[in-house]
Amino acid sequence: MASDPPPGWTALQVKARDAKTPEELAATIGEMNKLLAAYEKAAGDGHDLAKHKKRRKQSANQQGPKP
Repeated sequence: MASDPPPGWTALQVKARDAKTPEELAATIGEMNKLLAAYEKAAGDGHDLAKHKKRRKQSANQQGPKP
């Protein structure tokens, strides 16, 4: 049984469909891969994706600004 797509997935599909150049398509596919990886990791950990994003944001804030 198929589950609901991750938030933002449908918009990325449209962006990929409407890509004008191979580079634009490749960049969009990269975004899709990142989204799926985060979604699958959160699901594999037994955590909600929103909690996963919150943890990543908190972790980034604790590390301070990037040089």
